[in-house]
Amino acid sequence: MSSAINSKGGEDSPFITPDSKDFYFFFTPDVSKEASLQLTDEVTGIYWSKSDDDDWTEPERVVLQERDKLSLDDCLFAQGNVIWFCSAREGNMREIDIYIAYLSDGKWTDWVNAGELLNVDYGLGELHITSGGNQIYFHPEKAGGMDIWVTNKSDGVWQEPELIISQFAGEASLDNESNIYFTHHFYKDAIMLEADIYVAYRK
Repeated sequence: MSSAINSKGGEDSPFITPDSKDFYFFFTPDVSKEASLQLTDEVTGIYWSKSDDDDWTEPERVVLQERDKLSLDDCLFAQGNVIWFCSAREGNMREIDIYIAYLSDGKWTDWVNAGELLNVDYGLGELHITSGGNQIYFHPEKAGGMDIWVTNKSDGVWQEPELIISQFAGEASLDNESNIYFTHHFYKDAIMLEADIYVAYRK
């Protein structure tokens, strides 16, 4: 992507809305810094840029915490006026929890923890929610993020997850035909050698 997005720092966890107009990503100015230092640098976090004809606008930091409190946010997924994101902050149930925030007057606000079921029981990591909002595809962090699971919502309640792709697979994303694009990691002697993108077609 252009210099409006890429910099001398580190960009990661990209997400683009289906209409290709809004682009979100994680940025940190120094990838060598430990997370504890990124937490307090007042720069590291989620950024947003909007499509501007042939390029992208200057990215703006997405504020998802009270100004007098600290958080380290990443892996955003947006759907309409709702976003889901990973966050390390005070009051978490685990080291990194999934939170939800809502768009109000052009700003993301009313952030709330996604709850014990999704954070503790299911251990959600990076996720993809289908357009109807009734399925979450995810890799559980407590399993090392190396399998892809799906959970369905029925009568407003998330059901028991089902393992659908294993192993060394994660970061699932679905297209409109429900084909699953995911990262497959290659290991030898417990050392990751490389990672490639795969697709599993829905029949």
